[in-house]
Amino acid sequence: MRIGGRQIRFSILFKILTVSFVVLAAFACWYCYWALPKFQADKVQDAEARTQNAVELAWGALNYVYQMEQSGLLPRDQAQAYALVAVGGLQWDTGDGDGTFWINDSNPVLLVDAKNPGLVNTNVADVTDEDGNFIYRDFVAIGQNQGEGGYTYRWATGDGVVTNMSYVKSFEPW
Repeated sequence: MRIGGRQIRFSILFKILTVSFVVLAAFACWYCYWALPKFQADKVQDAEARTQNAVELAWGALNYVYQMEQSGLLPRDQAQAYALVAVGGLQWDTGDGDGTFWINDSNPVLLVDAKNPGLVNTNVADVTDEDGNFIYRDFVAIGQNQGEGGYTYRWATGDGVVTNMSYVKSFEPW
């Protein structure tokens, strides 16, 4: 190769290092622009599926207690109290920690929540997330309009603001 009239020869080591650098740069670009976003999207999708499956199990427990009421084994008030205790005590592995369940009615009054016991039996219509969204109102809207669905919101914790994914499912009989 000639530069400025001078003949320049590149050593074989320089050529190997240049090709290696180009391959490494191409891999880094592929990873940053295609693979990493895909892995992150797959992680979110997996978390949503785990959350939905856990809610289906809790919903099954509610349905079981409801069936006990329907068969006459329990009066409605006892069945509902039993359901609150059963679901309120459930936990599941989110992959990032322990997940818990809550139950609210359509007013929305929080009936059970292991993580927020101070809010139990209070109207939580005005509780907002970090972005100003009325999360419990949105939960009720999902239950009334769609019956069930996922909801993502940002919540302040002692460690900062985290993004939470919840799955809402309405229990129509009660």
